Amino acid sequence: MASSTQSLVDLANDILKGATTLQEELAKEKLPQPSFTLDGLQSYHDVHFNPVAMDARTKLIEAARTIYTLALGPSDALRIIANTERMRVNTLRALHELSIANAVPVDGSISIDELASKVGAHPNPLRRVMRLAYTMHIFREPLDQPDFVAHTSMSALLPTMSPYLWLQLSDNTQMQASSWQLPWGLRNWPRPPINKSDGAGRDFWTIIRDDEPEGRGMSLFAGAMSTQMQSMHGTNMRHVAVSFDWASLGEGVVVDIGGGSGHLSIPVAQEFPQLHFVVQDLPKNEGSANELIKAAGLDARMHFQPHDFFTPQPEAESVPKAYLLSRVLHDWPDEDCVRILTQLLPNLKRGAKLFLVERVVPSRPGEVPLHQEAQHWVLDLMMYSILGGCERSRDEWQRLLHTVDEKLRLRESQVMPGSELSAMVVDMGL
Repeated sequence: MASSTQSLVDLANDILKGATTLQEELAKEKLPQPSFTLDGLQSYHDVHFNPVAMDARTKLIEAARTIYTLALGPSDALRIIANTERMRVNTLRALHELSIANAVPVDGSISIDELASKVGAHPNPLRRVMRLAYTMHIFREPLDQPDFVAHTSMSALLPTMSPYLWLQLSDNTQMQASSWQLPWGLRNWPRPPINKSDGAGRDFWTIIRDDEPEGRGMSLFAGAMSTQMQSMHGTNMRHVAVSFDWASLGEGVVVDIGGGSGHLSIPVAQEFPQLHFVVQDLPKNEGSANELIKAAGLDARMHFQPHDFFTPQPEAESVPKAYLLSRVLHDWPDEDCVRILTQLLPNLKRGAKLFLVERVVPSRPGEVPLHQEAQHWVLDLMMYSILGGCERSRDEWQRLLHTVDEKLRLRESQVMPGSELSAMVVDMGL
């Protein structure tokens, strides 16, 4: 059977074409070129709305990942997945937990011995950890300063990413351990592997609530979600503001269910002054939400409301114009999603819309570039491992909605500009 794999030369040509186009588009936008130096491009957020640049970037990533795997060959590629990638994750965890990035001067360097003293580590294993980190372009050893450490563009970002790294890598969250128990999960469906990884068989939310000192778990989780969204889309979250027709709602109230600290609602409220927002989440998020709302100057049009989304919606003077659920439903299996959505039915039947921000995974292989598809399934297995949840295809979203009420319709679904997530609009069909 003839192979459908592109040749190394064809892939190399695709890389050259994609790199050339991307470099030219960055120059047109007057943005820095990609580099590991501190003055290089920090993210692609500023070109998310440039389709030529983003298409070139996607094709460049796809060709580069494919040619890298082919150049390794099957045996080396499998070996790297089994040991190299695992040790890279463990190295990142060590850098995060020892706050190495905070101890290295932003505009200078520090010796390994002094760095070890500052973070409470022994210089021998620290030196070995740093050597692997250098190969990942996380920190560097200056050419004229052997045994010294300096920042790269990647290492300089570690403090900003700290909440997300805590969520992914900390023992307290059990996220790494639950992924390691995936084989157990395949034999014990529908129980999520986290039930095996935690000695007491607790669920993720109980672990987060109970294993962080001073009850900080839920606020840390909200911070991690905010950090993740900022790393995907930038700090202004404009993708949510442009992906739904907020203006068509006119004046009225939007309820952001499971909205954490309001990090998604705030930029929408700033752009659409005719709307008022209610951010609903568990009481422990109230303090951080009120701080963000006040800092944004939105006290008059936005407030936090403690609420458990498994319970009926609080009574209101008028029907909300829309409910926003962003990355909530993927946390839960179908039966729990039905419980959540059922609480909204009375007002959906009275004309409220439902705006969903979630992944819409492909129905079959090849519908999206392979590296994007891989990210979808990574998140899908992560949701199952720690929560019993899942990512869903468009048909699966529609089936879920029909389970809640056969008149619920998925009217629109589009990938948001520069995002891995989709914007979906749901209402009651006529």
